[in-house]
Formats: sequence, C-alpha cells, structure tokens
Amino acid sequence: MDRKLIFLDIDGTLITAMKKPSPQTVRAVRGARAKGHKVFVCTGRNMPIIGEDIRAVGFDGIISSAGGHVEVEDKVLFDHLLPEDVIQECLSLFHEHGVYSRIENQDGIYTDPQMEALLRAAKADRGNSELIRMQREIEAGIPIRPYEQYPKKGAYKICFTASSLEAVEETKPYEALIDMGSNIVELKKFPTRPTANSITATSKAALAHMENKYFTGLRLAICFSFPLLIISNQS
Repeated sequence: MDRKLIFLDIDGTLITAMKKPSPQTVRAVRGARAKGHKVFVCTGRNMPIIGEDIRAVGFDGIISSAGGHVEVEDKVLFDHLLPEDVIQECLSLFHEHGVYSRIENQDGIYTDPQMEALLRAAKADRGNSELIRMQREIEAGIPIRPYEQYPKKGAYKICFTASSLEAVEETKPYEALIDMGSNIVELKKFPTRPTANSITATSKAALAHMENKYFTGLRLAICFSFPLLIISNQS
C-alpha cells in the first residue's frame, strides 16, 4: 500500500480558533490512520497549549513550536531552543521601536503587558484566525505569564506585534542569522528588507527524523517568510 505522511496544522485547519475538533474531523483522522497512513499535528503552538481535546483525536506524532519540538509515538525526537542571547538582542531591537513580544518555551507563554493590552483591544476579522486564537486564549484563562517571570533559558519562538505599521516597518531591515553547526549568531541590518525562502536548520533535522523512521526517499520542503523576524540556515 502507498502509505502517506499527513501533516495538519491546528488553527484554521484542524479546528477553527480555539474550538474543539468536529466529529467529521475526528473520523477523517482516525480513518486515515486505520488505512495505514501516518497523521501528524504540525503547528506553531508550543506543547503546553495543545489541548487534550486535540491530542485525544489520535495522532502518530506532533511537530510543535514551528519545528522546534518533534514527538513521534510519544518519543521526543528533536528539541531545539533559540539561544537566549539571540532572544534578548531581538527583544532589545523590537522594544526600541515600540514592538512588543510573546515568548513561547517548553513551560508556556510569557508576554509584555503592552502586547496583551493590544490583543484585548484589537478587532479581528473572521479571516484572522491567529489573532482570534490569541484573544480566546486570554478569555479561556490559558496561563500567560508576564515577561518578568520569563526564566531566560532560551525559547522556541517569539511572536511580535505593534500598534502601528510604522513601528513594524522600522524593524524590517533586520535579519537574524543562525548557523546551527558552528553556533554563529548574528543580528544584522540590511539595506533592503530580506526575504526568506529556505528550509530552516530546525525543520531539516525534524524532517530527517521523519524520513529515517517511516519512508526512504521522502522529500519535503517548508518555506518561511516572517514579516518581522526571519531565521534562516545559511549553510
């Protein structure tokens, strides 16, 4: 049988913002697995905010934190945090321009108070599932801690937001360059805004684990284009 690897995002794909999976979704996932296919969650969420209602659907594995953490059959295959010095340099840059942050690590979420205020005040249209999800996280009481409690030991992901497009525009010429092999980290400014069209080192390693475990010759490519912070492998 021609088995397949199926990767499903959570928000806007598996479910609508902060809702439970529908009975049709549950049947589809379980039906695919019953036929021998492997079904994985592939999400930007970190593990603490992937609810039990999602896990209970039944998956062969989870790729969380945009590739920073990979579990297959309840075994951790890959786990990588951004270095804390990179995080602090990025925070300093964005705070300087009035852009606020939300940091996600293995314990949960930490946020600037200004970011939570912006999220509460924002009016999201129906197409902005990410903003709707973040607002509903606040409403649902998901533990979001103040930045002062952030342990500063590295994180999977940093999300940024601002109250004006001008603040965002001022940060666009910057790019974080990370060489995972030699641990060279650099935050530099470019004359024009760079674009990202590459497979990150994190995703390369994660996909390699998938390939080795299930299929010989499997090839996947994931392209990222973040509006604020671009992290790319320069190998």
